[in-house]
Amino acid sequence: MVTIIELFGMAGAILLIVAWIPELIEIIKSKRSKLDKRFSSLLLIATIILFIYSVLINDNVFTFINAFLMFEIGISFYYSVLRK
Repeated sequence: MVTIIELFGMAGAILLIVAWIPELIEIIKSKRSKLDKRFSSLLLIATIILFIYSVLINDNVFTFINAFLMFEIGISFYYSVLRK
């Protein structure tokens, strides 16, 4: 059974995911990211660590948000750091 607290957390998670969509569209269209390389790298590492942590503590809300953010930040990382 999903609690009201989990619904509140999911609402926040969905808003974070939606907030990244315009930036992602711009990154994919222009094939470059405006994010600083160091920032993008640290953000991806932090998200991976938080994803692992959320899986280990069995927190569905944070596993969900961090999985999506890893994907979105991974695209930004690719265009800001790996793609030249």
